Amino acid sequence: MLAAWVLGLAPANALACDVTTPTNVSVGSHSPAALKAAAVPLTPTLGGFSCSSANILTLLSGNFLKATVPADTVLKLSSATTADTVPFKLYADAAGTNELKPGTEAYYINGTLLNLLNLFGNGAIDVPVHFKLATEGYVAPGTYTGSFSIRWDWYFCSGIGLLGLCIGAPDSGGKSATVNVTLTVAHKPPTVMVETGVTLWNPIEGILNPKAIPRSKRRISVTITNTDIVPLEPGVLKVQLPTPNRLAIVLDGDGTGLGPVIQTRQGNPASGLTLSYAAPGSTTDDVDFSSDGGATWGHLPVAGDSASQGAVTHVRFRPAGNMAPQSSLTISLPYSLK
Repeated sequence: MLAAWVLGLAPANALACDVTTPTNVSVGSHSPAALKAAAVPLTPTLGGFSCSSANILTLLSGNFLKATVPADTVLKLSSATTADTVPFKLYADAAGTNELKPGTEAYYINGTLLNLLNLFGNGAIDVPVHFKLATEGYVAPGTYTGSFSIRWDWYFCSGIGLLGLCIGAPDSGGKSATVNVTLTVAHKPPTVMVETGVTLWNPIEGILNPKAIPRSKRRISVTITNTDIVPLEPGVLKVQLPTPNRLAIVLDGDGTGLGPVIQTRQGNPASGLTLSYAAPGSTTDDVDFSSDGGATWGHLPVAGDSASQGAVTHVRFRPAGNMAPQSSLTISLPYSLK
């Protein structure tokens, strides 16, 4: 009995690792601009190979885990409504240095030399495959799908006994998994949030705890946020602010005497945008006024003139520059309570 055990002839144990198929994964929602700029980072998704315990993934000399995508595989996602396609690449590691090229074996674990999983201790694991979307042009919004096969081959021995043989039965196998991939392409326009602020001045109390009475002044703040992972191209950002109910714009200031009439504040990170405002009648700055609901932008209010200021129905901001990813810009301007 002892000799049989030493020679590795003990009854086989149940496999701790196996392949699940099919595996359905999503690589997220991204804008056409982000795809064109190749700005989408590597996305970890399930590759169809899992182990019930990470303890088996030891670095003994004979252990290995390798993945092979068939040589004739075309790695791309297609749309059911357009002719556009999105090619992609596969990597075994999050750094994108070990590519899973079709027809070429890629090792996750290779004896004592390589372990891309870096998983030890208790707990089940799902081995990831990292996607890199590789399109070089704009694609139409929509849902893009595709699939590929990946063969997993593995051999894990948790310990070596006498004569250098594996203690117990090794965990080994070779199976193919099918991975179904979904990508959503959608525009990510900037978001705009309007805040009414607080009363800053009134004709009776001045700036000392002013109440919201007729002719009191407050600032309206507009925060513009670029939610995309790429810069917003210059010239496309135009934000319209309707005049709030019971308010009228006041271009002679908010009553505090602090700062310019129209003020900007950068978020974190800074937007990289600039907004110039010279005067209500300027034709070269980045602020326009409308008296007809935004149909035209030729209205020229006069600072301090209640009639021309009260006729303003919309203010349009056209900030200049590339708006940085995940950044924001806040613009504020004063209004008076009618």
